[in-house]
Amino acid sequence: MATFDLSSELSAVIVAAGLLFGLVGYLITNVAPAGLMVPGCIVLTALEDVRSVATISAVAIVTVVLIKVLKRITILYGKRLFAVTMLVSSLLSLVAFVALHVRYPFLFGGDTLSFLVPGLMSFQLVRPRALQTLAATAVVTCGTGATALLVISL
Repeated sequence: MATFDLSSELSAVIVAAGLLFGLVGYLITNVAPAGLMVPGCIVLTALEDVRSVATISAVAIVTVVLIKVLKRITILYGKRLFAVTMLVSSLLSLVAFVALHVRYPFLFGGDTLSFLVPGLMSFQLVRPRALQTLAATAVVTCGTGATALLVISL
């Protein structure tokens, strides 16, 4: 499996490219990716080891389900929704890390962002237009990934 050793400068460029593509996509379509930082962070994680993207996706899916259940039994909106989503996602990421890291270390990115990205994604996905958000995220992430691979090959 191909992995890349990225410098911090190159990582910053990749995240910035994700932000730029996400912002341009939002301005054109009025649909934002699941957090403007998410596409760049997913690309960084995938470049480190693409299998760790599965963990991010799984934690985000479980977080969305739990938040939807919590929204039925409590009042969650705005900043409270964001805080609870980030907290639930971080706890799920931590539990997954503790339970699986020793046996499956490739499932986890080596940076803190890997623990925050599922929460950012989940916060956007519990709101209306989740399918459009997923589509925008996929397009922006692919564009960012292609740009990252082009920059790496130079």
